[in-house]
Amino acid sequence: GSRIKVRCRKCPAKRRARSAKAGKHDVLFRSLKGNYRAGSVLRISVTKPGTIGKYTSIRIFKNRAPRRTDRCLWPGSNKPRKCP
Repeated sequence: GSRIKVRCRKCPAKRRARSAKAGKHDVLFRSLKGNYRAGSVLRISVTKPGTIGKYTSIRIFKNRAPRRTDRCLWPGSNKPRKCP
């Protein structure tokens, strides 16, 4: 019953959202598969009403490994903060 939202800056597919089904652990966004150019930023948020959500940001660099940042989303807020 969680809601998964993906936003991408400098990507062909700007926004995608999907609900996870109970008992399933994998959710696939086929439209986001592929190569990303330098400067692209993927922002992924997983939320469920009344619970602390998960926020992950992945920044793509040229000739370097991508940088991943993990944060938490507090109930009722869309702004990511450090996890407890």
